[in-house]
Order: sequence, then structure tokens, then C-alpha cells
Amino acid sequence: MSYRLDVVSDSLAEAVAHAGGLIFDRRRAGWDVSVTTSDVTLTRALTILGARIDIPGPFTERRGPHTVVWSAATFARSGTEPSLTRMRQVLLWGHHADDGLDESLSPAHHTLSSAARAFKRCALQSVGLSAYAEPVEHFWAHRGSDVVGHETAHPRLRGRAAPLSPRLVRG
Repeated sequence: MSYRLDVVSDSLAEAVAHAGGLIFDRRRAGWDVSVTTSDVTLTRALTILGARIDIPGPFTERRGPHTVVWSAATFARSGTEPSLTRMRQVLLWGHHADDGLDESLSPAHHTLSSAARAFKRCALQSVGLSAYAEPVEHFWAHRGSDVVGHETAHPRLRGRAAPLSPRLVRG
């Protein structure tokens, strides 16, 4: 069974800035990682992080454990059906207060490995952004999603407290 991470964003730089560490850590754990964007000008950043680029098209169902990470603005414009989001782990980044999503989201975060921080810094530089990589990436998890991650973690990581799966932030 193949584990997948799909990142959907209008901008490659935005995807690297908000989810670059998650992209790297999941790829390093053996996941198939892709970034769907029409911004194909700075693809070197994806090579650095180990991901591939997909051109936007119809969003299709995929088998197996699957995480989808969206910018909140892209998600709101996509018109994605709630039934689709209940079938997988869904994470969003960015402001969502005006998008009508507040009631279905809770805070989540991903703590970057040391390697992810180093590779994210290089990827940030390649897209022309500041090369500072925060140690934690913050997301909003769709309440229908499994954000703890033990069921969606790579088999060799199950039962371990690894920083590869976003975890709920208790506040």
C-alpha cells in the first residue's frame, strides 16, 4: 500500500514556506509526495525537498492512506465536498476566519526534523524567500480527519512518537 501526501497551492513558494518541512519528512519516511500548482517556475525547491510537481486538474479519489494539505484560500475556492474531506487527513494553512471554515477546523502542527529544517532552508532560498525555517509548521486540521497519525503513519513508524505526523495542539 502506498502512502501519499498531496499539497495543493496557488504558489510553489507558499507551499515551501508553509509545508516544506512536512513535505520533506513525509518523503523521507517513504511517502509519495506531490505538490499540485500551476506555478512551475521554481521547481528546484521541490527537487530539494524530494517531491514532484503535478499540474492542476480534476481532484480524484486515491486509494490508501492519504493526506491532503491545502492553503486555506485554495481549499475555500475549490468547492471540495465535505464527504471527500472525511475520507482522508486534511490539513490547511493560512487564514480561514472569513472562509466559513471555523467550525470544522482545529489547530494542528508538525515539528520538523533537523534534516527537514536544513532542506527547507535550501528550498526557501531557491524560491527567493528568507532561509529561516521555523521548527514547527502550523496547520488547521479538518475535524473529520485523523490528525494523530498512528493509523496513517508509515508502517515502520507506527506506535512510535515520531514527528512525521501532525499532532493536535491542545490549547
